[in-house]
Amino acid sequence: MQRAGLVEAMTAVVAERGFRGATVEQVIRRAKASRRAFYAHFCSIEDCFDAVLDDAAERTAALIADGFADASSWEEGVREALARLLVFLDSEPELARVWMIEAIAAGSWAFERRERHVATLRRLIVDQRPPPSRRLPYALTDSRDAESLAESQTVIAVMAAAIGMVHTHLLARREQPLIGLLGQMMGVVSAPYLDAGAVAREVLAGERRARELLATRYPLARAQIPDASVEVPPALGDPRSHRARRCLCYVAAHPGASNRAVADAAGIRSHTQASEVLRRLQDLGLLEKQAQRAGLPNAWRVTEHGRVVAGALERSAVETVAARGLTS
Repeated sequence: MQRAGLVEAMTAVVAERGFRGATVEQVIRRAKASRRAFYAHFCSIEDCFDAVLDDAAERTAALIADGFADASSWEEGVREALARLLVFLDSEPELARVWMIEAIAAGSWAFERRERHVATLRRLIVDQRPPPSRRLPYALTDSRDAESLAESQTVIAVMAAAIGMVHTHLLARREQPLIGLLGQMMGVVSAPYLDAGAVAREVLAGERRARELLATRYPLARAQIPDASVEVPPALGDPRSHRARRCLCYVAAHPGASNRAVADAAGIRSHTQASEVLRRLQDLGLLEKQAQRAGLPNAWRVTEHGRVVAGALERSAVETVAARGLTS
């Protein structure tokens, strides 16, 4: 449990500061552990970061294997495996950023480790494919070795393109959930192995699966569902916006709360980040800042629209907890 807490703290620190800005002191402070405990589990900050990458790879490999377990076809297995992967990354935004972005920036040693993990995932997904329905684009001769090499290159290119989509999405800090990429990813992965009509069907099937997941596993994304009774801004429907939702709900329950009080309640350690979240909520018309005398801290209140949205978020959270209890 202590090691898991240190790995989780390392993930949070690197997501916030980047690997080059992370220190052992920051990790143990975030984990509420001692320096002695850190070195009982890891020999260095790099060793701890390796554990973060290994943890991400292990969890995603299990999800991908589960996705193929009950599939009746390779296409269905790919769709469900990618769906589980994207849902996981949406639910773990800090880990997603660390694994997909910070591992590349940390240095060649971390990038090489990440690439080994990606190769494992590639084998899990693509090696179960059926024989290609047409000659692969890289096959320039009829020799078996050339055909094998061409197919291997195609597999690498397919996975690189799919992961590149996730990388670009995270790097641009787009507000939409990653699950929205499922249709496009199905097109990229299936294109070398299926004819054009079948690829188009896989894109549509991926988009349908993404909509199903948005309606069931992303209950806070109600603004993306036509029959929503309350118009929740799409920015708050993103699973990664959990801190913004906490801020809004806390202010609704504690009118006049200060920046510091809201940050503490939402688990935001950076005052700059807390101010940015509050400003975004204000720009969305959900919060308003009360006029205060000079020298006094800010005091926040919800607008009428903010009160309605906060109520919808609270109800959705209760429904989610109840649903998990019924299905667990």
